Amino acid sequence: DMEQGRVRKLNYKSKKAIRLPRDEWIIVPGTHEGIISRRRFAAVQKQLAARSRAAHGETQHPLAGLVRCGMCGGKMELTGSGPRRYYRCCTAAKSRAACPGQPYLPMHDLEKLVQSKLQTYTPQPLTYALVHALIQTIVVSPPENDRRTIKIIWRF
Repeated sequence: DMEQGRVRKLNYKSKKAIRLPRDEWIIVPGTHEGIISRRRFAAVQKQLAARSRAAHGETQHPLAGLVRCGMCGGKMELTGSGPRRYYRCCTAAKSRAACPGQPYLPMHDLEKLVQSKLQTYTPQPLTYALVHALIQTIVVSPPENDRRTIKIIWRF
């Protein structure tokens, strides 16, 4: 299938672009012959889903899927290992034209901030179910004057 219109420039003079939601993409099926059959592709996708952490009952990080880039609106992914885990913009990692990116945000800093905000509602520690029940999105903006703005959008 051919996919077009994943990103749109803010205007013709700007290099900045925003990533569009999938329902706004232009998708034309059957424009070229696939390398593999659709049936095999679906089977592989099913196998990959079966290997995911959620399928094995492993716990997901409490903030998984909630953190968004304040520049492009794209998801920020958790990367790194050990004590050096941090969030980065997925869009910027794929294309600097779509999002110029922002400095990485240490995981520990964001967890501490969210925990302190949640303590006004409940003394429970961060869990995936609790965080996803209370928080809709966390928008992380790039630092200005050595201060980073982090906006929590609550579900209530």
